[in-house]
Amino acid sequence: MKPKLKINKVSKIFVDDSGKKIEAIKDISVDVADKEFVAIVGPSGCGKTTLLKTVAGLLEPTNGEIYLNNKIINQPQKEMGLVFQNPASFSWLTVLENVEFGLKLQNIPERKRREIAGHFIDLVGLSSFEKSYIKNLSGGMKQRVAIATVLANNPDILLMDEPFSALDAQTRALMQELILTIWEETKKTVLFVTHDIEEAIFLADRVYVMSAKPGEIKDVININLPRDRTPEIKLSDDFLRIKKHISYIIRGEAIKAAHVNVESLRPKALRVGTHTWPGNSPFYLAREVGIYKKKKLDVELLSLEKEEDRIKALQNGEVDILNLTADGVVLAKERGLDLQIIACLNKSIGGDAILTKKEIKKVEELRDKTIAIERGWISHFFLLYVLKKHGMDEKNVKIVHMRGSDIGAALIANKVDAAVLWEPWLSQAQKLSSTKTLISTKEEPVIIDVLATTKDIAKKKNIEIKKFVNSWFESLNYADRNKERAHTLMAIPLGISTKELRELLKQLQFIDINYNKKLLGTKTNPGTLINLIDKISDVWLYNKQIKNKVNSKNLINSDFI
Repeated sequence: MKPKLKINKVSKIFVDDSGKKIEAIKDISVDVADKEFVAIVGPSGCGKTTLLKTVAGLLEPTNGEIYLNNKIINQPQKEMGLVFQNPASFSWLTVLENVEFGLKLQNIPERKRREIAGHFIDLVGLSSFEKSYIKNLSGGMKQRVAIATVLANNPDILLMDEPFSALDAQTRALMQELILTIWEETKKTVLFVTHDIEEAIFLADRVYVMSAKPGEIKDVININLPRDRTPEIKLSDDFLRIKKHISYIIRGEAIKAAHVNVESLRPKALRVGTHTWPGNSPFYLAREVGIYKKKKLDVELLSLEKEEDRIKALQNGEVDILNLTADGVVLAKERGLDLQIIACLNKSIGGDAILTKKEIKKVEELRDKTIAIERGWISHFFLLYVLKKHGMDEKNVKIVHMRGSDIGAALIANKVDAAVLWEPWLSQAQKLSSTKTLISTKEEPVIIDVLATTKDIAKKKNIEIKKFVNSWFESLNYADRNKERAHTLMAIPLGISTKELRELLKQLQFIDINYNKKLLGTKTNPGTLINLIDKISDVWLYNKQIKNKVNSKNLINSDFI
């Protein structure tokens, strides 16, 4: 049986301005059968996107042929649907209008195109957002619109280039499950390019592994895993075996591409599990202005957006220090991770809030109302804290768990009565006349970001950790002296403008060395942080999130201040 898509010894050579020839991909052959899901992975810069663009007809191959349904193609085909990293959509149109757009160009009657568009909008889980404008949607929701738009045009084959790479870890995982559901229903043929090995194994029937530039096919792995795949399969022995095999190949190719000795790829002196939000921007500032270098400190900042991912990374030996909230440290302690708070970073003074519909005037009116949160995270704690202060608990409200990026959209769309939001989604929602800020951390400053590690790591890497903590304070001092330059450098890793950063920084307070001393105290004279930890412990205990109240004194290590 001939494949639906056949890539036959395809090469692509570019010529730069100086006339130099650069070979991006070389002699690549890939077969994709009808209704098959095939993934392509490889090291950064190996030519994965070049290959997909060539298949899509956006680039002409230098050598080789591409066949679709046994016919040679060399230009874009209506039978191909393209989904890229940045979703292509019209921000001024609604979800329905976007999905209908291609059908309208085909002169399909209104009733029929509404029926088709509605089906695929429902398939991607956006039936409640048909009338919502694209500009008001989260990144994950925009990507769902893009997928629905492509599917509505009924392509024979889907070409997907890193479609989920710009999303946070949790949203990405949910999108992976969604695309499998869609594939099971539509049985579309899919060629999927990704840099994420887990994603490739989880989704595909077969995985092609590319070499370093010029990209060639290094290996082909059949994924003989049950097709009713759930996230739990990622923990199976077979899954981990395949992952280890592919990781080994790609690591070898990455080393080759970098032209470095393996010894130079040893773990960094200090690996920090953090996440990209304004309160952590001094970490990146310290790197950009050479504070780490001055201290002869090798630091690797690993962006892990969910607290549970950072905790897991520490448990797996992938990081040395965690950037958590104090309430997160208490939960981690309860779950068996012997953490110590070694420094306080920033305090939310308005950056987290409960937003409601206009008619809700006071906290007591939240009783029996539907409230959107991200369960087990900061928003969950803040809600429980506020409820407890007003004589209520989780049982007195109807909690809806959502991804952080979708919470604001749900409130705006009138799907919930209230929502616990944080930046950057908080400011966006606050600008709308339909919402009201019921209470924020400006009135209840109980959310503090901290650095934490285990007793063992604190002992083994004492010198490095002291240097790192001191780098935080130096970074704050630099920012105070050089605000304009500092804010520019701090905004870049966050992907926001300097103006946006400055607005967001108004809602938090960085914690300098003097404030740290006040909070952490000493072994013999504890600081005020223990009072906050007691409050946090009481809230988690009251709502049965922990079984025993933690010993606040044992949770603090002031040796690094």
